[in-house]
Amino acid sequence: MGLDCYKYGTKNNHRRWAWNQIIRMSHKKPQELIVAYLAGPDDIDREIAIQKGFKDCNLIAIDADVMKVNKIKQLKRPAICIDIVDFIRNWTGNPPIDIIIADLCSGLTRKVAKDFMTSCFDSTGLASPTVIYINLMRGRDQVGGLYSKQFTEEVGINNLFKHRGFQFFTHLTWHYYQWMLQQYHGSNITYFIEDIVIDAMVKNMVPIYNSYKSKNKKTIMDSAIFKYYPLGPTNVIKDRDIGCKLAALKAWRTMRINNIKGFAPCAK
Repeated sequence: MGLDCYKYGTKNNHRRWAWNQIIRMSHKKPQELIVAYLAGPDDIDREIAIQKGFKDCNLIAIDADVMKVNKIKQLKRPAICIDIVDFIRNWTGNPPIDIIIADLCSGLTRKVAKDFMTSCFDSTGLASPTVIYINLMRGRDQVGGLYSKQFTEEVGINNLFKHRGFQFFTHLTWHYYQWMLQQYHGSNITYFIEDIVIDAMVKNMVPIYNSYKSKNKKTIMDSAIFKYYPLGPTNVIKDRDIGCKLAALKAWRTMRINNIKGFAPCAK
């Protein structure tokens, strides 16, 4: 899933804009933040993050392509071959993830929306807040277009809002609200929770949106950046095999930080 080329002028400008907004929203200094990000073909985001003050060993590259992951590992940088949804759902909070970069470059399908959203709901490893960046394709995407139409009708927003980042954020806050409604069902605050809670969520999550054209000049990419506040402890059973992979990654990162067994110390 995704586009083949991530390095061209328009995308580079968008990428730098996104990192500036992420830093502005974050609750700590760049050198203190833990980032989980989709690496893509050339691992471009890492170099930009390092230029902006992030520590190399705090940037965790994620990709489903084992060859891309091995290439990053050969440079003694933290990386893991896994689906980003499985990473979010199974990561435990030591250390918590402060930033998620999900440059999906795919359409907003029901599967993408549901899987990514529920992985955040199920996670016990996210900071409060976690800054989330998500990038989605608009147009030339029949499946995503159909889902977009169905969802906007379901929640009652105007279908003129075609921005996929806006639609994803609306989807997230809608289901976030539904979860809260279940928690308070039967209480005295149920009758007014919708207006107050949704308004408060949007104000606290401070979403911002942007768009750009892909290299082919035809496809529009829509992004959203916002603060996500975890819902609290969950009873979701973690995947044991994935948990072992994540534990190994954490141990590798700790050895590098502590300069153990020949690892270079973490860049400052």
